[in-house]
Amino acid sequence: MGVESIVTPSLIQTFANLDASRYTCGAAMTAMFYDYFLTFSEEVKCVWEDRRLSIPRLMFFWNRYFVWPWIILSNYRASLPSSTLIQCLSGQFRHCKPSWATFGQDRQFCQFVVPAVAVVQGISMVIGIQLFAMRVLALYRNDIKIKRLVYCWLVACHIPLIIIAILEIKEITPTLFYLAFTHTCYAVPSKFIKYGYVPAIIAEGGLLALQTFHHVRNRRHRQFISMPLVDTLYRDGYIWFCAAIGIRLFAVLVFAFADPSLWHVANQMDFPLSSALASRFYLQLKSAIQPELEAISDFPTTSPHFSSPRAQGTFATTGSQFQTEHSESIPTSMPLQELRKIRAPR
Repeated sequence: MGVESIVTPSLIQTFANLDASRYTCGAAMTAMFYDYFLTFSEEVKCVWEDRRLSIPRLMFFWNRYFVWPWIILSNYRASLPSSTLIQCLSGQFRHCKPSWATFGQDRQFCQFVVPAVAVVQGISMVIGIQLFAMRVLALYRNDIKIKRLVYCWLVACHIPLIIIAILEIKEITPTLFYLAFTHTCYAVPSKFIKYGYVPAIIAEGGLLALQTFHHVRNRRHRQFISMPLVDTLYRDGYIWFCAAIGIRLFAVLVFAFADPSLWHVANQMDFPLSSALASRFYLQLKSAIQPELEAISDFPTTSPHFSSPRAQGTFATTGSQFQTEHSESIPTSMPLQELRKIRAPR
């Protein structure tokens, strides 16, 4: 393969935007790591002190730790070590030419890294939606019909997302190649990538509608009592929509109107920032429920809900953990309606 066959207008434009792309993607990744250090003490308190595993906790670990190496690989598109890059950095610019002798080997590495990053990012997007859905399921935990509706809604949105990801990987993999003089992987942009965020936006929009309906209905019927736990369920849902959906909408606009050389920027801004948001809101929910459990445990045992020693033992066993099937946000021993009637002692 000659150099002329790969130097296309799109590739030239990519070179022109290469530094800006790297700085922007690096800034988003830096924000993710900075948020990690800000919330690490909260993570130790709310997650590591209780070593029991659950599905929501595993999803948290995925977004918190497993995505790190893939975000780094995706940001820098690193491939096999190249002496050409070292020569360029050392000032020997006459050697800054593509090293086509190792093209086949480097191309194989690119064909592994880029599709793998796409798979990890797709799974992270699904997990982020699931973490957001847990808050809605917690609000409707006693409404079987709504819960089934949420499950069907998520499945209906996840299936197109998976199909789009498969089509995208299938289209870009044959066009992947390694550019030794920029030390990056390059591929012809896929036409399917611009549709990848649409199912996620639709899924989260439907969840937001259910949360808003629940909030408005409770206020209309004067059933809403302000509690830190319930306030967290509402507040985090609204913040997630404004932040995460805003990032996804920005990515969609870039895919629709910007030059294809900037698509990677939008994609890599969404990946680390959405992962950080999902992890942060999980920790906020965990930290909000602990004061509720402490307040409940301070109530007299003459209450009809706590008069039975057996009931107290059941709450002591299950109240300190979260529901693993649907949510980790509500104590499993008491329904949400009962929690609303309880006020913390002053």
